[in-house]
Amino acid sequence: MTEKRDLKRRVRERQARTGESYVTALRHVLGQRETSVPVVELIDVSDLAAPLGIKCRVVMAPSMVGRVEPTAMLTQLRDALLTTANDPELALMRAVVLAGERPTKPPLLVFDSRFLARLRAGIGGVSEGGHTLALSVAGQSATALVVFFLRLISVKYSDRAPMLMVAPVDAFPSEVFGIDLLGWEAVPGTGLR
Repeated sequence: MTEKRDLKRRVRERQARTGESYVTALRHVLGQRETSVPVVELIDVSDLAAPLGIKCRVVMAPSMVGRVEPTAMLTQLRDALLTTANDPELALMRAVVLAGERPTKPPLLVFDSRFLARLRAGIGGVSEGGHTLALSVAGQSATALVVFFLRLISVKYSDRAPMLMVAPVDAFPSEVFGIDLLGWEAVPGTGLR
């Protein structure tokens, strides 16, 4: 409703300024809207992941280039998942990444406020539902907090295989989701707000 109101307001302002008919002013206002959508091309590093025993497609944000060496980062993820074999919070990540499983009913994409606060503080951890893991990784010049996010689509709705998306914590939400997630607050149990 607000978008329509804003559009009508801009059309009427143009009408008042130019004396055009409503339809002509509308055409001009709609023509002024930006039609391009910014796209971030993720880098496919699945070829590096497969020899390490990672069984899903892996893509990396371009901002990771020069920060960490991809093979070392993926090795550290694999080792962390193997070392925590009895941790139920990482069961989903382990099943998809190391066993190649495709969950028929993926968990809701929920980022609780505690997880977001840990990311902001540079601590890391696992999100509610286990679809995201933030891990400190030895970088090329310093340690970097890296976010590993599982893109899961229910088998019922799509034949797309799960994908592991990797980004540094400062670029994770914008390069993976196209939004500034760390500036948002989450409502526990309801997803993003």
